[in-house]
Amino acid sequence: MSEIIGRDIEVGLAVGDEAPSAEHSIQKTTANIMKQVEHAEDDTTRGSIIASKGRRVVQTWLEGSIDGIIHADAVGYFLANLWGSVSSGAEADDTYEHTITLDDDHYHTPLTLWIKEGSDVYKGEGVQINSLELTAGIDDYLRYTAELIGTDLTDDSFTPSYIEEKDFIGKDITIKVADTKAGLSGSSAVEAKSVTITQNRNLERNHVFNNEYSPSTIYGPRFETEITMTLNRIPGTDTYKDLFEGDGDKYVRITIEGSQDISDNDSDVNPKLQYTFYKAQVTGRSKTDDADALVEEEITLGCYMQNDGGTDDGELGQITLLNNTEDYEEYTS
Repeated sequence: MSEIIGRDIEVGLAVGDEAPSAEHSIQKTTANIMKQVEHAEDDTTRGSIIASKGRRVVQTWLEGSIDGIIHADAVGYFLANLWGSVSSGAEADDTYEHTITLDDDHYHTPLTLWIKEGSDVYKGEGVQINSLELTAGIDDYLRYTAELIGTDLTDDSFTPSYIEEKDFIGKDITIKVADTKAGLSGSSAVEAKSVTITQNRNLERNHVFNNEYSPSTIYGPRFETEITMTLNRIPGTDTYKDLFEGDGDKYVRITIEGSQDISDNDSDVNPKLQYTFYKAQVTGRSKTDDADALVEEEITLGCYMQNDGGTDDGELGQITLLNNTEDYEEYTS
């Protein structure tokens, strides 16, 4: 028996509870996923100052996080569960476009997860993405942290199989802000220096009687989205100041288009991840004052349900993902 290091931990994912094997092996940076256990103590001691007679297991579940570099095919598994609804279609030259929208329900189709730690292999069941944070700067890859919760973790088997992943860097990102969705395409790009997109489902475990120790379901009652970006402060441009001090809102589009060719015939089709949010309002604004550096503003945007009575009424937005994965449909036997 020998020790392992973090690079020896390998992770696979599939859509649905019934998947017999992993559909995609994740080329992560770190993965810290464990079975969690809650104990209750027997505090009925009498005639003694000893605190308790012992303890018993009362609840178990799976919980942890994965982080790494965003890859165009792998990220679809996280987004499919986080948002809940995916429509996929074939594009040219063995590429596929996925339109991801919010399933406005507290329960989304779960993932199945496999974790290989040396010779030990575990299967995570009923896995839901609790939060996903994407971060990008001008000097690094686009990176992510995914927090997840599952119903159970059991022994299983898993042989990782990796594909050539397509990644993104800072120069691949374009951010646009406009008064209307139609106006996004013609608006000027925001000269941002960093951006973070954080989405959180605020998951809760539902434990019931007669269900062993694990939760019967995991549900997300509240979906929250926040964008934080940093840009240089330019006097005379008060867009974000005015939005912060008033009640105005904007459409926001963040397009991340890589430079690698994902086609099967060198036709120069590039991987793409594009977020469009239908109602964003400035919820925070701060600035730096370093004497020897450019003054920067940090702008925080909350993304909300559109309620203007138009075609997007009642919606948060949508994601468009272009890659080589055919679909993110739930496995059925």
